[in-house]
Amino acid sequence: KQMVGVLLPYYRQTRTERLIATGRLVVAAFSLVAIYLDAYEPSRYEQIAYSALAAYLVYAAVIVALLWSSLTPPIRLPLITHVVDLAAFFVLIYFTEGPTSPFFVYFVFALISATLRWHWQGALWTAAVALSGFIGLGVYTGEVLQDPGFQLNRFVIRSVYVAVVAVLLGYLGEHQERLQREISELASWPVGLSEEAANLV
Repeated sequence: KQMVGVLLPYYRQTRTERLIATGRLVVAAFSLVAIYLDAYEPSRYEQIAYSALAAYLVYAAVIVALLWSSLTPPIRLPLITHVVDLAAFFVLIYFTEGPTSPFFVYFVFALISATLRWHWQGALWTAAVALSGFIGLGVYTGEVLQDPGFQLNRFVIRSVYVAVVAVLLGYLGEHQERLQREISELASWPVGLSEEAANLV
């Protein structure tokens, strides 16, 4: 029983990382297919965007193969892949349509992954990084580059969207963490106490 209790967190982490890795691979594959089918996207730095997305797809496939071939993921793998994901999303956004890029939805994937891994703390820290980078990219595109395709209303809506999703996922992560703590406390009650309660009935 003690061995099961020790191995359970590792089993949860492995299952979570496999789920995230599979989701990453699916998103990357379908994104590549989508921009291949749509002749108008990406309209800026087309070859760079295709190459970046193809490299991301290979990276996603390597992570899937690594996780499904090992019982436990490396300790630092979640943080490393999370940083790589965020960096890749910024690159893809910059080399497609900037703040109006369809790859903006990748930030939602990053927020969900952070919530699964680190609960509300992960969601909020990821949102802070994503919003900071996204706002910086918007200011650079609109003010420095003077991009005529920059749409302020869409940029503001997407920024608020990231903030709201982060708060909701943060609350969900905190709620899940509290439920797991309560279940663990219930499971750790002394067996003798449960037998005495049953005898009273």
